[in-house]
Amino acid sequence: MFFTYVLFSQKDGMLYVGYTKDIQHRFALHEAGEVTATNIVDR
Repeated sequence: MFFTYVLFSQKDGMLYVGYTKDIQHRFALHEAGEVTATNIVDR
């Protein structure tokens, strides 16, 4: 089973659509700034 999710990116004010099999892990990656599309600090 896959999960589809929508997040608001504080980086550029856009909506980010993603999908994953492990929603808890993926959300943790977003929260930790490990996903470029939703990371508010450019690396």
